[in-house]
Amino acid sequence: MRVVQSLRPCWHSGSHTQARQPKTPNPEPNGKSGPKRPWEPALALLDWYSHSQSRRPYLTQLCLTPLIYCIGDLSAQMIGDDDFDPRRSFRSIVIGLVIAIPSREWFLFLGRRFNYSYFPSLSLCTKVAANQLFYTPLFNVYFFAFHGILSGEGVPGAIERVKNTVPTSIPRSFLYWPLVTAFNFTYVQPQSRSVATSIFAVFWQSYLSWLNSSAEKGTEKRICKPISSDASSMEDLDRRLLMFDDN
Repeated sequence: MRVVQSLRPCWHSGSHTQARQPKTPNPEPNGKSGPKRPWEPALALLDWYSHSQSRRPYLTQLCLTPLIYCIGDLSAQMIGDDDFDPRRSFRSIVIGLVIAIPSREWFLFLGRRFNYSYFPSLSLCTKVAANQLFYTPLFNVYFFAFHGILSGEGVPGAIERVKNTVPTSIPRSFLYWPLVTAFNFTYVQPQSRSVATSIFAVFWQSYLSWLNSSAEKGTEKRICKPISSDASSMEDLDRRLLMFDDN
């Protein structure tokens, strides 16, 4: 009886311990987890970006914007038939690095201003109009002019490149960016607007890089034409001098 009484508390404690333990699910074979959804990596990347944007906004913008410009330039170079030009990609990175912070501040300014609580449609139209009338022309002039300067064409070459590209890029931007801006300020939360803008900017930067490359080739052709005409005129002058010496 003493032995039974001494064992009885241990038996009761063991039963209580087993009752308190939760049932663990059976592990899957080979230690593999369930299948992931295709969009989970993209959502994880967006969450990481939003977290980084809230903690270190300027550093995140300085890292992301040059990357977007580089991806856009690489996409444009893949479309063309020319060989890969690393210097052109490097120029795109520098241009994106310089415009990163001003671009962020501009979109934050648009988010804070022109908010008419009783007329939300008027607020949206005002933001879109302000972006197209002020930011888009200045950005296009900066983009193409800085490309020309970094290419070694100097100020005259940069002015010529702006004349050849901006009249084409600005009208076409009215077909793209107003829809993007309206979607951004209507359906996207303020903390995620920079993410959405960056995604749409990849496609636009590809187009701008392609247009800039086309203008660069056109500028080279125009520079070569006066040289050939001058050479022909020099040959005519030499012929006349020879004829004069013979006489």
